[in-house]
Amino acid sequence: MSRLKNFSTIVLFLFTASSLWAIEDRNFVGGNSNSSNSTNNNSYRAACIEARSERDLDINNVRARLRTGGDLWWDGDRARYIVPNVDPASGQPEVSSLFAGGIWLGAFDDGGNLILAAQTYRQTGNDYWTGPLDVNTGTIEKTDCEKWDRFFEVYGSEIDALRADYFEPDAVTGQPDESIETTPARNILGWPGRGNPYFAEIYGFDLPDQELAPFIEPVGKEDGIYNPYDGDHPVIEVVGCPKDYFNPVYADQMDWWVYNDNGNIHTNTNGQPMFMEVHGLAFGYRTTDAINNMTFYRYKLLNRNNLSLNDTYFSLWSDPDLGCFNDDYIGVDTITGMGYVYNADADDDATCGNDAVGYGATQIPALGVDYFRGPLDSTGSELGLSSFVYYENTNDAIRGNPNSAIQYYRLMDGLWLDGRPISRGGTGDNGPTADKFPYVFYSFPNESGTDVWSMCEEGITGNDYRFLHTSGPFVLAPGAVNELISGVVWVPEIPDYPCPALTELVEADVLAQNLFDDCFKITDGPDAPYMDVVELENELILNLSYVPAQNNYELNYSESPAILRNTADTTYTFQGYKVYQVINENISVTELDDPEKARLIRQVDLRDSIGKIVNWNAFSDPDVQAFIPTIMVDGADEGIKHTFNITTDEFAEGATKLVNHKSYYFCVVAYAHNEYQAYDPTLNTGQALPYLQGRRNFRVYTAVPRPNDPEYNGLVLNSAYGDGPEITRVDGKGNGGGLFLDFKDPAAAEADVLNNGRIGRVTYAAGQGPVNVKVVDPLRVPAAQFQLYISDQNYTFRYDTAADGSIIVTPQPPTGVTALSDSLFSLKIFPLLVQMA
Repeated sequence: MSRLKNFSTIVLFLFTASSLWAIEDRNFVGGNSNSSNSTNNNSYRAACIEARSERDLDINNVRARLRTGGDLWWDGDRARYIVPNVDPASGQPEVSSLFAGGIWLGAFDDGGNLILAAQTYRQTGNDYWTGPLDVNTGTIEKTDCEKWDRFFEVYGSEIDALRADYFEPDAVTGQPDESIETTPARNILGWPGRGNPYFAEIYGFDLPDQELAPFIEPVGKEDGIYNPYDGDHPVIEVVGCPKDYFNPVYADQMDWWVYNDNGNIHTNTNGQPMFMEVHGLAFGYRTTDAINNMTFYRYKLLNRNNLSLNDTYFSLWSDPDLGCFNDDYIGVDTITGMGYVYNADADDDATCGNDAVGYGATQIPALGVDYFRGPLDSTGSELGLSSFVYYENTNDAIRGNPNSAIQYYRLMDGLWLDGRPISRGGTGDNGPTADKFPYVFYSFPNESGTDVWSMCEEGITGNDYRFLHTSGPFVLAPGAVNELISGVVWVPEIPDYPCPALTELVEADVLAQNLFDDCFKITDGPDAPYMDVVELENELILNLSYVPAQNNYELNYSESPAILRNTADTTYTFQGYKVYQVINENISVTELDDPEKARLIRQVDLRDSIGKIVNWNAFSDPDVQAFIPTIMVDGADEGIKHTFNITTDEFAEGATKLVNHKSYYFCVVAYAHNEYQAYDPTLNTGQALPYLQGRRNFRVYTAVPRPNDPEYNGLVLNSAYGDGPEITRVDGKGNGGGLFLDFKDPAAAEADVLNNGRIGRVTYAAGQGPVNVKVVDPLRVPAAQFQLYISDQNYTFRYDTAADGSIIVTPQPPTGVTALSDSLFSLKIFPLLVQMA
């Protein structure tokens, strides 16, 4: 959607500045010396140009546009907070839930001059430019602004690889070698950590000697200089959270950038510069819960001003457009600090002009922007949410868009544009003499009665609204360092429109709050395996496997989250898999419990007497103290399998046989278990959440059954899924208590017993041997013979090669062995045989 959305017709006249409130002028490039700037400010050294770089934070079900110039979530014309994160090449509509956002800063100096920086839509210019300020002068050169007009991105998988290299066991001692042998990813080598010796080689300019992007160093190697070859790597930095190299905090995707408000004249607000340097870090996680629909933002604000600033306000500004922009309501949860947007009615129109796309009438979402942390006051105490206010996308002189520095500041101060107080009741505009009230629309939409205030209760017309989370006023000291931390939560479907309770949104926000409280250290759970699909005629084979970098490689997942500290069992361990058929390739992991979108088709788990696992969750009504059990999995308790053949369509109506050349969609999740103490719902004691689903590597796989002969160049299959090979026992005795007596040549076996009193070498009928081996991919079965050796842990193999059948003992693996099991457990045999094949 364009910022022209309020105009059905555009007429070419000369507009005054006050009428430019919704027009985006894309011809503007920074350096404009706006003559309306009321004070001649010579604090900048050169006229920096408008920031241009953009990048998407898109690791999960959200694709959020980031921009280096202090604004977010749009591309300069259209809303780009796309959720669900559909493939742009799919042709499906890309629906956005936010239009734009940013930071507003305002204060007065000792002379009574208004100091203010705020970015909106760049319709008259900019208040922010890229790059760090000089730590002594608070200035920046134009060329430096241009160099820093970029994002620095890193992925959690790249950090995982570096840490795996650092902790790789030494071949001699078996202890971590604490060195980096493999060249780190370019994103890690180019991270702008202080003193990075590889930065200039990658980006072509030198780092200033000052604190920039956050990183962590191994114990014993802390020198304050970023060097990935020492094991240093990027992290999420939060004031008050410990840095622990053995338990670091980083997300699946992190984007860092730096900007300031002193690179040029403030042509958006006409305010005087704050001399503020801002370090932005946007990050997200790919998970199997509601966090997969969230993004997070941490701003580190460094005051480079040498003077104290009075009556200072810091605000997070958001322009939520929930699909169609002209039928939204907003409100705030004052307990958590979450400002939210929801639809005014039960139909978010599919289209609403200016290329905007709505969510329709069947699955209307809701979105919240949570204000986790605000700045510190002059005593060092954290300021919480001081006010939550809004304004309209109109040209109204009271509740419309601000177009001067004082109007921006008044909104931060909880006032309307003309200075009258924002007050309780109605639209919040109750005249110049009304009492000021800090939080607009503080009641949930479904609430009614006295002391209730929501847009639903007031019957306000749905429209295009913007809101601010604000902390202040406070005195901003010279050199002060503050942080603002926020998160955006989104839930895909609110069931009770219009005027919904927003229960699902609150539950998701609690999850986000808990993540913040844990310093953004997320509990991963066991990684989902990769799925390899074998496409046969009216049949599909799903094979699961891991790679060494995954945390459940060889099924060795274990994790000790903070919630299990000081319990009898502090560790979650791998328990099983759930395999689903889903309705399409865009299904989110949070939708797997919806039978209209996902069907559980296979479930396997360890054979350990742990079958049914129940999680207990608090009842949604806060006035009712109760806990509700939910069966998370009803385990078969029959052992782990990694391969499944599929012949039926769980979504079919009528005939269920798979249809050739039709696309089907599948996914798999892994889960873990911990029950340090059986849960008591009466006392609310014990392990309420014994089931933990893994969050990483969730993917939807497309599979298309197809005839074998024409599709595979006339290939003829000589085996089918589940067939067993002929197995020859080279040496041994016994028959497993009569279990293994199906021989390929029974007459020869009988003659052996009669003539020699024993059977030495014996060949079993196909699929009837004492080793359970089966075909899992008929297309890849090689024409070959395999040998399986069973030995002690020293690999002292006993095998028969002599013609007379004598036993030869050797202390080394026999010639030609291509794979060795490193475990005594039979469950490890499957990946071993796959590797051999």
